[in-house]
Order: sequence, then structure tokens, then C-alpha cells
Amino acid sequence: MKRFHRISITLGAVLLVVLIWRIGPSAVWKELCGFGWGLVPVLALEGVAEVFHTLGWRSCMSARHRSVPFRKLFAVKLAGYAVNNLTPTANVGGEVTKGALLAGFGDAPQAACGVILSKVSFVAAQLGLTAVGSILVFHGENTVPGLGEGMLLGGGLLALGLAAFLILQRKGLLGTLARRPALKKLGGKRFSDLMAGVASVDRELAAFHKERPWGMVRAMLWYLGGFACYICQVKIFLDLAAGGGDWIAAAGIWFLGSWFDLAGFAVPLRLGVQEGSRVIALVVLGYPAALGLAFSMVLRLIDFFWGGLGLACYAAIHRMDEGYGRHPKEEKESVPGSG
Repeated sequence: MKRFHRISITLGAVLLVVLIWRIGPSAVWKELCGFGWGLVPVLALEGVAEVFHTLGWRSCMSARHRSVPFRKLFAVKLAGYAVNNLTPTANVGGEVTKGALLAGFGDAPQAACGVILSKVSFVAAQLGLTAVGSILVFHGENTVPGLGEGMLLGGGLLALGLAAFLILQRKGLLGTLARRPALKKLGGKRFSDLMAGVASVDRELAAFHKERPWGMVRAMLWYLGGFACYICQVKIFLDLAAGGGDWIAAAGIWFLGSWFDLAGFAVPLRLGVQEGSRVIALVVLGYPAALGLAFSMVLRLIDFFWGGLGLACYAAIHRMDEGYGRHPKEEKESVPGSG
């Protein structure tokens, strides 16, 4: 996996350099300068989107974790955002970070369950909106040859994967596998402990679906609110940097870019994927390539800004061990005379 990350980063960096060279650094800089103070509302909209996404994540949590103050959940969410967007962990490290920090408020299997369900809900909402939106916006339009077929194939495979994962959750197949004595004996104690943890998470997933059957649907609705903020970001960018643009064009740009993000989820930092996809998206909608690359640079600035705040939250969480990183039972036991 580390080798794959290194290769992906290298290829992405090469693609980024090629794009800048082919389009022209001066042209990209000119587009960025034209954006000016418009960066402020775009940055603010990213924060609003993260509020929606935190609410979506909370919809997938256990009752114990839903009782955690929202400001603390938002800080944990930003910490995960920072790890996902500023480190080469391919959208995995941030989820692990959120699960580990959330476990400090209660049960670890419940925390893992919330992170897993949230990620599935997020991808399902993003895939569904991207698919429906792309059909509405690009139906009958002349786009890049093979783009429509690639979106259909990639989206179909991703949808099948999500459906298979949900079936495994509801039927408890992971727990059944973990309880097989032959496998425990074959893998030894370490494997047995790992499978016991998997079984615990599997039980929490099954319990969630039974107790909160509409929890994931509510999460997806919150995520749609966050995606609407992203479309607003594109609209503001077009108004300020391109002299205007309608909402259909803004939505179409986000739909195309979002599909490439889904397809390139395994590429660390989406390096090269984000830049190339935004160039393609804006060119397809009739805008110059330099504007597409400038927009991708604005998205990088957004990642750095909110990622920096996320790192600050991460540091604050570790400084406040008693408030964030300790299980409530540990706090009770640490009080003198609580015996």
C-alpha cells in the first residue's frame, strides 16, 4: 500500500506539472488574481458544508455519542478533515482518526460503527446526486469521448460495492466469520482478537440498522446540504473569475468533478486527479482550461485553510485529555475516593 501511495503521488505530481506547463503559469496566476476577495465566502461555505457533514455523521452514531456536544464532534470532524486532505492517506487516515478520537467519548466499537455508516452514507449520497445531476445536465450534450461510458461503468461498480457492503452489515456475515473456531485456531490469538473486534463492530452495525432504520437516510439528507454548499462555491467562483455563470453550469462542474473524486478516491491527496478533473469539467462546460486549473488551486487553498484549523483542533484534543481522550469510566476511577 505504501508503494501504491508513492506511485500515486508521483504520477499526480507529474500530471500537475504537465497541466501547469501546458496551460501556462501566467494564465493560471491571472485567473487566481481575478478571484480576489471572493475567496472569503468560498472559504466560509466550506465551513458550513462541514457543519452539515458533522450533522450527517452524528445521525449515524449511537445514542451515547450523539449526546456529545456538537462543538466537540465538529472539532473531531475537522481533525479527520486535516488528516484526509493534508496527508497521503487516501481518505482512510482521516476516518481512522475520527474513530479513534470519537472512541474517547465512549465505546470503541460504537465509534467505529458510526464512522463506517457515515462513510457509506456520504458516498451513497454523493454517488446518487452525481449520477442524477449528470444525467439532467449533460443529457444530449457533446462531452469528452468515453466520459459518459466511464462514469456509468465506474458509478455502477461503486454502487454494487456499496450494496454488497450493506447486505453484509444487515446479515451479520462478518460476525459469523469471526466466530468460526477453525479460523480462530488457524490465525492464533492475535487473529482471534482482531476477529473479536470485527464481530463487536458487526454487532453494533446490525443493532443500528434495527434500532435506527432511517438513520442513514437522515445522514444522506444532511450530506446533500453540504454538497449544495459546494455547488454555491462553484457559482461564486464563476461569477467572480469568469464574469458570470448560471447555476446549471455550476452544478455540472461540481457533478463532473465529484465523479472524478469518487473514481480517484485511492489517490493520496487527490493529487493530479483534482486538478485534471476540474480542467476537464470547466472545458466541457465551455470555459478555458486555465480557469479550470485556477479553480483547482482555489480548492487546494480551501484544503490548506480548513486543514490547518483541523490540525489545531487535533492538537487541542490531545491537550485536553480529560475532556476528549478519556473514557468516562476512566475519569470516574481517577477521582480520589470514588472507589
